[in-house]
Amino acid sequence: MPRRITDNDNNISKPIANLRKDSGD
Repeated sequence: MPRRITDNDNNISKPIANLRKDSGD
């Protein structure tokens, strides 16, 4: 079952996306 995205999920995924962006370059 897909979960609804919560503010907490957003807070977790934003830093992860930033880390991936940093390590990607």
